[in-house]
Amino acid sequence: MQPKVSIIVINYNGGNEVFRFIDSLIDLKYRNKHIIIVDNASKDNSGINLKKDWKGNSLIEVLLNNKNVGYTAGCNIGIERAVSCNSKYIVITNYDVEIINYKIIQQMVDFMETTPKIGIAGPKVYINKNGEIQNTVIVFTTLLGYIVDWIRGNILKTKKSYRIEKPIEVDAVNGVFAMYRAQVFKEIGLFDPYLNMYGDEIDIGFRAKKDGWSVWVLPFQSIIHKPSGNYEFFEVRNFLSKRNKIYLANKFYSKITSFCWFMLALLNIIARIVVLECKDDVGKLKKGKKFLRKFVKEVFKIWKCDLTLNL
Repeated sequence: MQPKVSIIVINYNGGNEVFRFIDSLIDLKYRNKHIIIVDNASKDNSGINLKKDWKGNSLIEVLLNNKNVGYTAGCNIGIERAVSCNSKYIVITNYDVEIINYKIIQQMVDFMETTPKIGIAGPKVYINKNGEIQNTVIVFTTLLGYIVDWIRGNILKTKKSYRIEKPIEVDAVNGVFAMYRAQVFKEIGLFDPYLNMYGDEIDIGFRAKKDGWSVWVLPFQSIIHKPSGNYEFFEVRNFLSKRNKIYLANKFYSKITSFCWFMLALLNIIARIVVLECKDDVGKLKKGKKFLRKFVKEVFKIWKCDLTLNL
């Protein structure tokens, strides 16, 4: 009999897009699957409508949160449900993706079944179009490595090349579509809810490897990631991305490494604010100073230091 696989999707105001994606999950060529949708109190009623549409269907289960608990905490709710249903494997995926390989679950299960200490696996993930590989392999790089990568991407305009022609053991895989052995969560615990989103795959990958599990990237095609929304500098996505780098450096490396990441981020933020000062953009300048104040306070919390700021 096929091992049971739970597929977890976190929904927040997914609208028609999440309905389309659930239909594509149903079409995956794997019989023993269980789809769990965790709705983070969507304001567009998509969660309520999903629950209404799939009421009484054993294949799909919709869990409604009474508030937006964040991405990682939402994943944890889904994982706890999957474990209680005796799923052997858990897939966590975004809904802003298009499935291009409907055999991907079977292929990943076949690989995971070869060795009991394989804890996490991720396939090839494309970004925006077929053939353009996203950062499928996630590496928490050193500060020097980050600077070199930045120069390559922003000054030399050279793209990273991701050649994935065979299974490769790595530190972490892209969380947009990944498979986890349920036993991993039983042994090392769930996702770190503090992260909310961004860096969660690094955290779980590092913790799994520390506990003796292996993490692999696989050469199979899977999905095309089609992210939407504006990535403005002084918005929550950039805040979480910068804060979480510092948090993870402090958690897995040292306060010195964490401090270096903090200084890099701080210089980046201040430079943006100086540009706004020159442009006399009062609205964005106010937002920038608020962003800076919140960012510095949050970092000092990570370092368990008290700080009063009056910017």
